[in-house]
Parts: sequence; C-alpha cells; structure tokens
Amino acid sequence: MAKLFPPERWFLATATAFDEEMLDRIERHKAERSSLFQTIEEPINIDTAVRSSMVVDCIPMWLNNLFFTQRESDWEPILDRFIVALALGYWYRKRLDGYSGDALGAAVELTELIVLLATCAVLRHPS
Repeated sequence: MAKLFPPERWFLATATAFDEEMLDRIERHKAERSSLFQTIEEPINIDTAVRSSMVVDCIPMWLNNLFFTQRESDWEPILDRFIVALALGYWYRKRLDGYSGDALGAAVELTELIVLLATCAVLRHPS
C-alpha cells in the first residue's frame, strides 16, 4: 500500500541493533525497502521525525526502546507530540498543498487521529 504513496516516501525505523540477529533483521529490511523509501532511524524521539507519506515501523519496538533506556515516563508526551504533528501535517496538506498521503502505521485518516487524541486525553485525565 505504501508503494502507492507519491515520491518522497519515508520510512521511520524505530528498531535498534541490540544483537547480531537484530542487526541482520534490520539489514534485511533495509534491502527490502531499497530505494523505494528514504529511511529515518529514530528509536526514541519519533515526534521529531514525522513526514508526509510515511510508514512507521514499529510502535511496540519504540515502546521497548523507551523501557530499555529507562525513559518509560516519556512515552506519553512523545506520542502526544507525534499525533499532533501528524494531525497538523494532514491539515496543512489538505488545506494548502492538496492531499499527498499520510503516515501508515500511526494513522491513516483524520478520524483515527481524533480517536487517538481523545484516548490520550481520557488516559491523561481520568474521571
């Protein structure tokens, strides 16, 4: 599906090579993507890497990275900023440049973003 994105296609890789098996897996995935995507490797601060036409791989690995680096308390503010960046990017593309794709793996449609934002709000402020 992501191959249907217009160029420039982005791939946000959150995996870290913590052993030889993971290093082999990462290299295999890079070869599979080859020149179809521009890769951004960001294991923690995914909110700083949001692009249009992006595949995010993978949110569970990102959470694992936060726990491994003892930054588990950072998951919520980073995810909040990530979702806001997606929503703002979507809004600007829709209003200013025309639709050019969205980030797969995180949110495909604005309605999903609204649900995610509402969920974050409820989790942050339980009644």
